[in-house]
Amino acid sequence: MRKFKHGFKTPGFNRGMKEKVIRKLSNLEKGWIAGCIDSDGSITILKVPTPPILHYKRRYVIQTWIKFSNTNRDVVQKFRDVIGAGQIVQTNLDPKGTTLYYTWTLYPKYAIKSLLLQIKDILIVKKERALLMLQFCESRIKHLQEGPRAKREYSDEEIAILKRFRELNEKKGVLEMKRKMGDINATPDNKQAITIIKNSV
Repeated sequence: MRKFKHGFKTPGFNRGMKEKVIRKLSNLEKGWIAGCIDSDGSITILKVPTPPILHYKRRYVIQTWIKFSNTNRDVVQKFRDVIGAGQIVQTNLDPKGTTLYYTWTLYPKYAIKSLLLQIKDILIVKKERALLMLQFCESRIKHLQEGPRAKREYSDEEIAILKRFRELNEKKGVLEMKRKMGDINATPDNKQAITIIKNSV
């Protein structure tokens, strides 16, 4: 395991490698992974500007990733070991600097697709995001032969998926605001979701 100034990092997923890196999960493992992502994870599609020095025709890229964070390093390491891919980095998300978090991240679209195909039917809270992510990754993988990544345009379908993700983020922001104002029905019950998942495997 290599050391970094912000913590540690496990061996990641090489860009040239494909779905075979993701393990074939058992039903129990699928339920546990889905529960972790539903409760303490994120599935993200994000438009990011590119610096002028990079030769991107579009001046932006659409990035994808799945993350899972926890204060227990062993839990995150086990999560990574079960999946068989991804990176773990130690971060400090606490403004007071008193709590360390360990975050697992999966970036490559081949790997994301392989993982989501195994858990998409079990996810509850993040099911719609997972289906959108799967659709986006499958579309981009299909266009890998269209030339250098910097020159490949995004399709109307991919732009529509990005727009839907933005709508979900805005909806989440409204729900969080209502929750802080005391509307206890504004946020999905993640604990209940995890219980349902456990009872289904």
